[in-house]
Amino acid sequence: NPKYNILLKDAASFEHLSSIDTIILDKTGTITNGQLKVVDYISYSEDSKNKLYALEKNTNHPLSVALVNYLKKQEVEEIEFDSIETIPGYGIKGSINNKEYFVGSLEYYKLMNNHSNEAMEKLAKEGKTIVCLFTKEELLCIVGLIDTIKNDAKRVISLFKERGIKVVMATGDNEMSAKTIDFLKFKY
Repeated sequence: NPKYNILLKDAASFEHLSSIDTIILDKTGTITNGQLKVVDYISYSEDSKNKLYALEKNTNHPLSVALVNYLKKQEVEEIEFDSIETIPGYGIKGSINNKEYFVGSLEYYKLMNNHSNEAMEKLAKEGKTIVCLFTKEELLCIVGLIDTIKNDAKRVISLFKERGIKVVMATGDNEMSAKTIDFLKFKY
């Protein structure tokens, strides 16, 4: 029924609903609004915003959309990279004048540089999604993003629990990001 955002394949599927004991909800877009917003921008380079914007502007990943929306409100200069490629599961790599730049998660930064810094760890402990712009030699900026919980998520989850249904959250986020909404008392 479109009114309630429920799609059922057949009557048998509907009949099975009465016997479920566990429901798995995807975090992004189901429990949260799925619209990330930038809440922290720590720059270590004068032109980090220009480079980050140039690398992110042509991708439609939710993190990129949030970054581009934030950066459009800043004064960014249009710069062109010689090449840009997506590194599946990690982020983006681009080059200007034979110098490589990378945009990706804290894990990607650690993979490429074998360390993190205090600001990254602080944002991670706060449960923020972290995006870094860096080269193999230096960190250019750290961005912290958050997603907001849908208005009715807590009420709906409480209804499931009142009926004895265990609620499990599925997410591709790191554990700290998942735990920022732990007040909803999910199983992981």
